[in-house]
Amino acid sequence: MRKHGDSNQATPTIDASDIIHIIIPLTFRGGWSGYDGQDGYGPGWACRPYIFAVIDGFQDPLNLQKPSTAELEKFSECMRTNGISNFPDPMGNIISLHGAPPGSDLDSNNPTLKKVAELCYKKTGVLALPNITPPPGWVDVENPAGP
Repeated sequence: MRKHGDSNQATPTIDASDIIHIIIPLTFRGGWSGYDGQDGYGPGWACRPYIFAVIDGFQDPLNLQKPSTAELEKFSECMRTNGISNFPDPMGNIISLHGAPPGSDLDSNNPTLKKVAELCYKKTGVLALPNITPPPGWVDVENPAGP
């Protein structure tokens, strides 16, 4: 990313749980996929094959696949059974908590939501929400708002 125009690109880090963290701000032209949809391709375009290689190299051996709708339904049911009564059912192959009011049960910063999501991940094997501890080797591409 630095070589292709992002001189401020942070070096990826690996935490104590062997999670690889790559930070690419949403304000960066092209983001991590490289195409910004408006004025062409940013530096991320040249670098995305490397990101995908890391993801494939670490996550495929872990047999991590997108969960099916049925698996997501089991995860949602687990969340409701374990205290998050208004946890939504999946819409297709995603669970959306978009628009959850700050401080609510569905606020992604709610420690109870995180605790229950980790419990349900252990019970169902479904990694359905951000901010829960993924398995070692997970590649987390973070998109903070940036400057």
